[in-house]
Amino acid sequence: MATDYSELETKIKEIVKICEAIPTDYRVKCFEYLMENIVYPTGKKIEAEKIPETIQEEKISLSIDVRAFLSQYTVNNDAIGKLFLMDKGEIRHRYTIATTKKSVAQMQVALLMALENTLMNPNRKFEFSSEEVRQRCIDFQCYDLANFSANFKNRKNLFKSLDDLEHIALSAEGKAELAETMNQIINEQG
Repeated sequence: MATDYSELETKIKEIVKICEAIPTDYRVKCFEYLMENIVYPTGKKIEAEKIPETIQEEKISLSIDVRAFLSQYTVNNDAIGKLFLMDKGEIRHRYTIATTKKSVAQMQVALLMALENTLMNPNRKFEFSSEEVRQRCIDFQCYDLANFSANFKNRKNLFKSLDDLEHIALSAEGKAELAETMNQIINEQG
């Protein structure tokens, strides 16, 4: 079904004739104004479909402990954004664990979990619970049921203490290992 534009064509020809009769400097504006009145005779423009705004990540301010860690171990500030997505007080990991050796993967998860917890709550200074790590290892499919506890004991130098499994804090060696892990994962992910 063809639309009849003959009436519109007549109106446009009239507008062109009017515009040609006025000084050149005003022709374009006059044409736009008159065309707008044909297209929107009520004076109301039809509101264009709203385009969703680009989603911007809310920058979570890093605690002094995290900033000190980054500085002390010369980790680039943008490393946090490469490993974690942070928005409105929430945090999600972006990284993947590439190693197939479950004991190494478990330590990487534990170290990154300590950082994630510190980002979320500065009072949890580079600490994690073994259950958080267990669940994340299950999620990453690197959980080693038979050796889970032994893996922590074998690398006990990375932690201040393993006495309280709900509050395992990183030692200085653990923080150095965290920095190395962060750089390694970022390089693996490109």
